[in-house]
Amino acid sequence: MSKPQKKQDIINHAFELFYDHGFGLGVDTLMADTGISKRTLYKYFPSKEALIAELVEHYREQSLPQLRTGVEALSPDPKGRLMALFDLRQSLFAGGCFRGCLAISARQEFGGRQPEIEAAATAMFADMHALVRELSALTGHANPDGLTDQAMVLFNGAVVAAQATRSPAPFDAAKSVLRVLLGTDTAS
Repeated sequence: MSKPQKKQDIINHAFELFYDHGFGLGVDTLMADTGISKRTLYKYFPSKEALIAELVEHYREQSLPQLRTGVEALSPDPKGRLMALFDLRQSLFAGGCFRGCLAISARQEFGGRQPEIEAAATAMFADMHALVRELSALTGHANPDGLTDQAMVLFNGAVVAAQATRSPAPFDAAKSVLRVLLGTDTAS
């Protein structure tokens, strides 16, 4: 069942603003120039935190299928698909989009203080881990669980470093290490 259109309009608008400007935006700023009243906002979301939890869920529903589709389109090779995950994110940064992970941002901002946000962020992390685990297993690596953990650290570290430096270059370093882990490094 789909969401009511007005609720989806709020989600779409709030998603863009919070993703670009952080969660410190007030509700008045958030709803300015939308034609949507605060009363309507609160009809669908009892609090700003409930809206943010919904946005993290929206992010999960949108980003994970896009990643999966993108990875499959970039590489038919199992080892290449894990590398393609890094390539996809790097291409966003190379294109000037320095957005990080909305779920990480939400968790950092609200910590364990907001159970709804915590649950939505945890679901996103679990799904991302499952995707990387699936890609790791397909590589034929002797220790796919260990490779998953290492790839997650490399990926998240590259995202944060790229945001901090406003450069896609950290992905080159991360992919260099990943090639060693996959045994595809031809430089040695």
